Amino acid sequence: MAHRLTLALVDAANPFQQLLRADAEAAARREGLSLETTFTGESFTNHLAVLRKLIGHPSTRPDVLIVMAVRDQGIEKVVREAAAVGVHWLLLNAIEDDLDPVRREFPAITVSTVCPDELETGRIQGYQMLTFAGHGSRVLYLEGNPRSLTSRQRAAGMREATAGSGIEVAVAGHDWDPARAAQTVREWLRLSVAGRMPFELVTGQNDAIAEAARQVLAETGRQDLARIPVTGCDGAPDAGLKAVREGRLTATVVLPRCAGPAVEAAARLLLRGQRPSPVIALRPESFPTLEVLRPTA
Repeated sequence: MAHRLTLALVDAANPFQQLLRADAEAAARREGLSLETTFTGESFTNHLAVLRKLIGHPSTRPDVLIVMAVRDQGIEKVVREAAAVGVHWLLLNAIEDDLDPVRREFPAITVSTVCPDELETGRIQGYQMLTFAGHGSRVLYLEGNPRSLTSRQRAAGMREATAGSGIEVAVAGHDWDPARAAQTVREWLRLSVAGRMPFELVTGQNDAIAEAARQVLAETGRQDLARIPVTGCDGAPDAGLKAVREGRLTATVVLPRCAGPAVEAAARLLLRGQRPSPVIALRPESFPTLEVLRPTA
């Protein structure tokens, strides 16, 4: 019987997730595996319902379920339900649920995470700050949702890299929404002291909020503000990478796309009996590389 994989992503309109789908499909073809892809939507209730439907009947039940979780918490129960019916589970993002009890209860079932090393992502953003903002500079750091494990890990890595540098990092935004990021930048500009730059660098935890910040600076009509470097994170070819190449963003962090490696891990498990480790952390990269970055001033 042919092995069966299912990839569960969130948003079919998201270009990065479509790249994940393409990577997974290409990896499945190379390995000779059957792969189906479904998009659950961003509602956590619907997300769980779709996952339960997939594992609930032999006609839809995959051998391996590869999942991008909508939330960082609350998925342990459905992982346990999958393990109970023999479905291996690979996550594409880190979660805060403790899955070790599931692994102990079902030792024959793989429950693993294939994800970017988000602490290293934050460190790279910090190293970029050290390039573009000197001692005594202020950086406006536009955070995603601080309830998100990804956001918190990126912030922790950034603080580690900039500790003792003399850079003042003002953490603001607290939302993945680009409109919220734009409003945050406008508020900082409105409250800034006359004659002093409000910040020397803007860093966004993803490229979308970084681009929103850059647009606000450009719309002021002030050349000194428009020249403030703005850096982001994600590095999708038609988004962040394109923005850097076209000069809208100064730098970004290219996140590894995890779906292809997850399919390869599933293939090693199903075809060769090689169990993946509980966490496979993939390394992000600076773009441009840290070795070629130069100060903008």
